[in-house]
Amino acid sequence: MKNFILFPFMSLIIISTISCSSQQNNDLISSNQYLIGKWVGNGKFLDKNLQHFGLVSFEIEIKKDNTITGKIGDALLIETAIKKAKNFNGFEVYGILDTKLKKDKELNRKHLIILLNLPKGQNEIINKIDADFHLKTNFTFDFGMKVGNVQLVLVK
Repeated sequence: MKNFILFPFMSLIIISTISCSSQQNNDLISSNQYLIGKWVGNGKFLDKNLQHFGLVSFEIEIKKDNTITGKIGDALLIETAIKKAKNFNGFEVYGILDTKLKKDKELNRKHLIILLNLPKGQNEIINKIDADFHLKTNFTFDFGMKVGNVQLVLVK
């Protein structure tokens, strides 16, 4: 009986969180227009055990209509969100990979966080961003997360 009573309450929390995330994208992107555009680059994992992955292509598009799309390696980025970073000058882009990062290589991680590190004092005209990425099993704590770096360049 307890689970039956909690179910509507939990559903409300989940729906509210999704709505807030969408609204958060709207406010964040409209107040930081310099993020809008298509960002591309080739990243690499920092872990020597993942060197066999080679370079991983990144293509992230932040659109005027407040949506974020992308392709990382062979996978599309879905269920995306962006938020202001708390611990550094920049933003965090969240997304889930719809398939393997590289078709012929398994990593068992589909949650991606891209940490966009903005140069200090430069928040208006940016055409290059140094970014770190974390490939994880979830968006919270993952002891075995895979870390990499990518230089993203604005192409349009």
